[in-house]
Amino acid sequence: MNTLISSENSWALFAILAAIAATAIFMEQKWKWASKLSGCVIALISAMILSNLRIIPLDAPAYDFVWDYVVPAAIPLLLFNANLKTIGKCSGRTLIIYLLSGFGTVCGGFLAFYCLHNYIPEPEKVTSMMVGSYTGGSANLVAMANAFHASGETVSVAIVADNMLMVIYFFVLAAMPFVNFFYKKFKHPIMDRMEKEDAAANATNHAAFYWKPKDISLKDIAACLSVSLVIVAVSSNAADYFNTMIPTGNFLLALLNGLLGNQYLIMTTITMLIATLLLLALICFFPFSSANFLSSVWRRSLLPPTRISADQPQRRRWPFQRDGGNW
Repeated sequence: MNTLISSENSWALFAILAAIAATAIFMEQKWKWASKLSGCVIALISAMILSNLRIIPLDAPAYDFVWDYVVPAAIPLLLFNANLKTIGKCSGRTLIIYLLSGFGTVCGGFLAFYCLHNYIPEPEKVTSMMVGSYTGGSANLVAMANAFHASGETVSVAIVADNMLMVIYFFVLAAMPFVNFFYKKFKHPIMDRMEKEDAAANATNHAAFYWKPKDISLKDIAACLSVSLVIVAVSSNAADYFNTMIPTGNFLLALLNGLLGNQYLIMTTITMLIATLLLLALICFFPFSSANFLSSVWRRSLLPPTRISADQPQRRRWPFQRDGGNW
């Protein structure tokens, strides 16, 4: 497909991805409607428009670079605050609700498979990707696609469907808090806390208030990036080693190979262990707010290559990051 910017013009594509991310962040912090929509959805819609207008290509080496290097490096940055001790103390009821919803999603996956397996290609792979996406975000969809070796076409179509439904879903979620029925009938402690924080700071835009300037030094940024890249390197090599060493002769060995040979699972485990067991030691070297800022910018840069195209693009793989409602 001919586009205004060719797939080989990597610098121009990188510039457009960065510009989309920066514009989305600006809009999110400038206007209330954009804040409610979220910068990530704005970035996604912007990329959809550009791809469907044939301005940017559907497939390019620049996108593969994002997938191969930027996505893995962004995951540890997202998890540096994932202290299991704090999560266990503070989550409580929320954790139970999440486990119940996750169980419902798994049951829905089985039901969808048996209802649709005669009508879609590679139904077991699509099911695993969708269940992964709706229990842990798009990073899980990526992991499932890699673990089950889904074809590029299947991954592309699954991501198109996933993102289309999620955009509609987020619009509904964004509107629900402002419907009187929900506002009056259900408790909303998080909204109450956010409103108090905004009122105390005289803030008119919560996104702008949350992402207000913080003290971050060059040392902090260097430490965050270096630790993240070390985790990715160790995880990648460990996954390759286990893939090679563990046979797949029976179900249990194949399951063990799939778990220990999964780069994303190892990466997540290492990062959460570091955040939980070595939190006090790490915090002496760099504040986790640095990782929050870096991961926020990177997440918005990851979204544009996942733009939805009506052409069902035949991509080998699509870079992206979405985590539930927190992009």
